[in-house]
Amino acid sequence: MLTERTRPAEPVTSYLAGGRPREVRVERDAAGRWQILDIGPHGAVAVDTLTGYDDRLSQARAVAVDYAGQRAAFLRGERDDDPYPSARPVAS
Repeated sequence: MLTERTRPAEPVTSYLAGGRPREVRVERDAAGRWQILDIGPHGAVAVDTLTGYDDRLSQARAVAVDYAGQRAAFLRGERDDDPYPSARPVAS
């Protein structure tokens, strides 16, 4: 049975970057924390990690949706700062 603790990475939303779709996913890291990933043609980059012991999947999904909206707004020129983090590749 899948629970919040055992659930595999799942796509939450996507946005366009340079005309190509990028997927934003949520998964658990090795320590069991929720991690938001930006998936592009060159792999996954950790966007954020929720560090609270009581964080839920719904919170991680909300962060993922918010990030994708902010990133899309930046790429359209509607936002000054880019929310895309410094490159922090995620180990496969």
